[in-house]
Amino acid sequence: MPPADTHPPAGPPPIPACRTRTTTLSPREQYLLLALVALAHLGAAATLGTYTLPLPQPDTPHVTVTLITPAPPASAPAPIQPTPAPAAPTPLAETTTPSAPAPTAPTPKAPAPSKRTAPAPKPPPPAPQPTPPSSALPTPASRPAPSTTSNSSPQASTATDASAPSAPLIEARHDAAYLNNPEPDYPMRSRRMREHGQVLLRVFVTRDGRPGKVELFESSGYPRLDRAAEAGVARWRFVPAHRGENDVDSWIVVPIVFKLEGN
Repeated sequence: MPPADTHPPAGPPPIPACRTRTTTLSPREQYLLLALVALAHLGAAATLGTYTLPLPQPDTPHVTVTLITPAPPASAPAPIQPTPAPAAPTPLAETTTPSAPAPTAPTPKAPAPSKRTAPAPKPPPPAPQPTPPSSALPTPASRPAPSTTSNSSPQASTATDASAPSAPLIEARHDAAYLNNPEPDYPMRSRRMREHGQVLLRVFVTRDGRPGKVELFESSGYPRLDRAAEAGVARWRFVPAHRGENDVDSWIVVPIVFKLEGN
């Protein structure tokens, strides 16, 4: 027997199986692909925008304005004048008949004075009064006029200076270098108690440069310091005040400062 035919029957050749191939794009290629797609969309949008038909515009209605002149306002009616009330009748004045004047009695005439008059009696002469002798009346002794100037009184000297001719007054001084006035003593007890402050003294400076009177003008707050300042200034010498070419008495204010180290 012949060998069996092992070949398949003749027919169309078999279709080979499809093979899929996957390709991986790099990041750069992906960016380029996205850019191309975007450009394609932009081109399509531009083309559509170019060929877009314009929308029909609505018809604008025409408005006609006609100016109308307003009619003149009607004139206001004239106000009604009130009717005046009738005037009251004027009363008739009563007519009086003047009465006849009463007859006046005749004035009797004064008798004419006689030409001869009796002489008036003369007054008796006054009795002579006795005159006192001149030696009997005491003559008042003339009193001397009181003196208006006094060198010991500050008020009198101030009044005398005020009556002087009006010349500029140069005040007295206490701080001249040649006076060599020592500072008032600082009490030791005040130092220990830390007492300090400023004392203002009112000093009457005589015309010879001496302190005639020392008064407390403003206290330091500590009587001990006030007394020490008064005692020290009472020993000072001053440059007297002068008006023109004359030295005069005057008042000045002298400050005394008590200050501790470290204050």
